[in-house]
Amino acid sequence: QIVSWAERASLQPTVRLVSGEGGSGKTRLAATVAKTLRERGWVAGFLRPGFSMRIDVDRCSGVLLVLDYPEENLNLARRLIEALTKPVNAAFPIRLLLLSRRDFAHWE
Repeated sequence: QIVSWAERASLQPTVRLVSGEGGSGKTRLAATVAKTLRERGWVAGFLRPGFSMRIDVDRCSGVLLVLDYPEENLNLARRLIEALTKPVNAAFPIRLLLLSRRDFAHWE
């Protein structure tokens, strides 16, 4: 389902939240999704808060950014979501996947 969400034809940037208890497999799931998408020509992987990041998007099929524990990196999560709400003229989909131990009610 996450791969299908990422590969939707829409070029509108979108965000998805996966929540669950620690040890439930969120990170492993996201790593598998990122690997699958990289095999399909995407730039995909985990964000490392505090580290500079440069993405080479020449001829990529899409971009998937994964942020583990956004509740511990609220400023980064907010900046990413705000950036994705601004018009983007990308020729490929941009997706942000948030992995959280907090339930959906917390994020509402």
